Amino acid sequence: MLGAVAATGLVTALAWSNSAQAEEKLNPIFSEKDVEVFAVIGPPLCGRATMCQRIARRFDMMNLGPEDDFFTEISSHMVAARGQKLRVVLNGFPKTLDEAKWFEEEICPISAIVFIDCPPEAAVKRTQEKAYNAVKGGHKLFAKETESLIATFREKGNFLEIDGKLPLEDAWKMIDAKVESALELSKRGELIM
Repeated sequence: MLGAVAATGLVTALAWSNSAQAEEKLNPIFSEKDVEVFAVIGPPLCGRATMCQRIARRFDMMNLGPEDDFFTEISSHMVAARGQKLRVVLNGFPKTLDEAKWFEEEICPISAIVFIDCPPEAAVKRTQEKAYNAVKGGHKLFAKETESLIATFREKGNFLEIDGKLPLEDAWKMIDAKVESALELSKRGELIM
């Protein structure tokens, strides 16, 4: 259903663009002769930013988002392009027909809109994969940075290791017991430091 609604919106946006240009001449700052714009839209976690980066690399495009000053960015790159057509990919913009109208009236026509139709279930799966990869990378860095620290304190004997695979409450019980025991040993002067 989301695809049908979005497709209707896309058709409406494209129809508006074609009819508006036919009925009245728009006076955007840049023309389609100077700048080619592809707008990539989609819901959160659909992979839009990744796809924009890939599009930009593959097709030698400038990658801009809603936080960028379109006029300044495009102008500065137009100077560098030296008469060649500038290619731009917009990440997550426009989100509304009004934003598209504004962009086409003020900046330049949009060549095409790429819509990534990603259902929530797929976004959740991607989030889990991203989180897993981030955690995995973080674990590798942590292991590298703490290797000598762990080895030293393990060798000294004042190292309280907890099984992180335990359920949270069970891990807490183990931590509580081990810390309490270490405090008792310290109180008696038997904790080696």
